[in-house]
Amino acid sequence: MFPPGPFDTPSPSFQYPVPPPAHSPDAQIDCVRVSFSSAWLPYIIGSLKQLWLASTWIGDDTVKNNLQDQALNLISLFMQAETCPRSVVSLGGIVSNEDEMAQIRVDCDCNVFVMCCDGTEVQLMTSKNSVSQPAAGSKVPAGGGGTAEYCGRINANETWLLPVNVSAGDTLLFSDLGGAWNDGSTLAWQCPNGFSYFAGACFFAVPLGSPDPMPAVRHMQIIADIAGTFRDVLNTTITGAPQVYTVPAGVSNAQVLIRGNSSTLAGASGEVSFCIAVTNNQPEFWTQELDFTASGLGFSPCVFTPSFDNAAVYSPGVGWAGVNPPHAPTTTYDAFARAILFRATQITVYGTCASANQFEINDGTPTSPIPATLLGPLSESGDFVETWNGDYTFIDGLRIDCNDTTTPSGSPVIRKIVIRGIGANPFV
Repeated sequence: MFPPGPFDTPSPSFQYPVPPPAHSPDAQIDCVRVSFSSAWLPYIIGSLKQLWLASTWIGDDTVKNNLQDQALNLISLFMQAETCPRSVVSLGGIVSNEDEMAQIRVDCDCNVFVMCCDGTEVQLMTSKNSVSQPAAGSKVPAGGGGTAEYCGRINANETWLLPVNVSAGDTLLFSDLGGAWNDGSTLAWQCPNGFSYFAGACFFAVPLGSPDPMPAVRHMQIIADIAGTFRDVLNTTITGAPQVYTVPAGVSNAQVLIRGNSSTLAGASGEVSFCIAVTNNQPEFWTQELDFTASGLGFSPCVFTPSFDNAAVYSPGVGWAGVNPPHAPTTTYDAFARAILFRATQITVYGTCASANQFEINDGTPTSPIPATLLGPLSESGDFVETWNGDYTFIDGLRIDCNDTTTPSGSPVIRKIVIRGIGANPFV
């Protein structure tokens, strides 16, 4: 090699003959791999032609002729060069080429593939495609908008049970559709969205009509039996992509059976896979105990007008106790309230009162009693226990009254309240 100048004339790559390599260029021994811009390929092939020169090699004519043939094979390998594979993320999170030693590819749907030595790919089993039917121990989405995902596979001649029941307002969203199936009556195969399956791809198809359970839905598309009615739970776009499906009114705590849209499942073959994100939009139930022996919990005594006498007194370790106000010294009142908004289905009051059915629950004021009466009383550790059952939203607040006509001040005591509610719990 020469620097630029008057002496930079072409010369052989080897100034003296060199010994032949130990192996032919196409031998699968100590292989190496390189990648470079295809723009350089013609120049590299041209430079390799110097290996055709007999003066390059040490040996007799037979050896040199054989080495020239091997050089031709080497040039042929370069002429068969393929374009570089795209970069992917390996399981370790490192960006690499598909044909590197890891031989692992992860696509945009988190499907994992491994390259075999013959150049074919095999999909690895993951949590998304390894379970056919989730069963005991499946997670349950929390009420009030909680979401849980379930993945599985279904044979064409079977049904698949969603691990959780659904009610009106809940939503389903399918994803990761895979596989194909056949109804057993024709040679045609369909994708999970009902599109025609051919040569590894899904192509647009139209509904076949009767006698499919859902004639207006594509044949062999995933559908579901919910509360005895077939539903188009895939709810696809024109391109076959799944959309959110909302469970309609009138459905309550119903099972969801997934199947193909075909008049009969007997004789069908093939298998499809999918994932379903279930959102539980039912109000969340809660139970809250208000222990007044530990704290007043934000409640305040009611006040009589026009005297402004307190109608209760809080005593730590005891609870809310009754008083004999100056304006009515022969009557004991135990009334206290808290401005708060909530929805309740059950309220149980624990305390002492002179006679049965003395506890009263009001919506903020004594003129707004809830439209139900307390049930009881029942004795528990010396307390009266009275329970109201219903469904009522307290708007002005919660007021509890226990009024006696003959007991002395301090005798009526309300020790705790247990509330079972729906939706937001304002007491936490």
